[in-house]
Amino acid sequence: SMNPGLNKNKLFISKAYSGKYYFFSAFQTNPFRCKTDTVTIPEPNMWQRFTADYFYIISKTDKIFVFNKFTLKLQFVINGNYSPGCIFNDRKGNVWVGSIDKGLFLYKKSGIESFAIPDKFTNTYFLSIARKPGGALLAGNYFGQVAETDGKYFIVNSLPKSDAMLWQRKIIVTPNKIYTFSEGGSYLNYTKPLLDRRNWHMHSKTAAYF
Repeated sequence: SMNPGLNKNKLFISKAYSGKYYFFSAFQTNPFRCKTDTVTIPEPNMWQRFTADYFYIISKTDKIFVFNKFTLKLQFVINGNYSPGCIFNDRKGNVWVGSIDKGLFLYKKSGIESFAIPDKFTNTYFLSIARKPGGALLAGNYFGQVAETDGKYFIVNSLPKSDAMLWQRKIIVTPNKIYTFSEGGSYLNYTKPLLDRRNWHMHSKTAAYF
């Protein structure tokens, strides 16, 4: 199957497990033409995402190949004894990794450090990461929860129950608001449903903030 996507006026397409992505940009008409770039990893790809600075690919062996999303040049590869679910880069240049099985990790160029999570909190299958203006980290999980911590406190925000999947796919933070997005529903500040133009509750896998 083919996996298409769009980010920052770049259209990309990839064949599942091929390890290869084709990017199309700088579109022009009369005649129609565009620039084509290729990104390749040396093993089968599972899925891909964008952060503020990076395009990253998670491979079938749980490596994270991280590319500059503007130049498409490989920056580094993250590989640890865990199954990654997402990454996030903050304004300080740190890269955070949310894992499926072992919680949160802070990536520094000297290595990966684990981020403390209370032992009683076991829902550590993380799919999305964001950061509040004051520095607190937000991590959305598979179970309809968004954990919040600054290293000194740890709280769990639970989204309303739904018959659909509660996987917290995307978190967007503005100065005074937190938006969460999943197939089970999209919410403002964890409680207020986001509605579309038909006044229907929005169900989303991702979102963008302009």
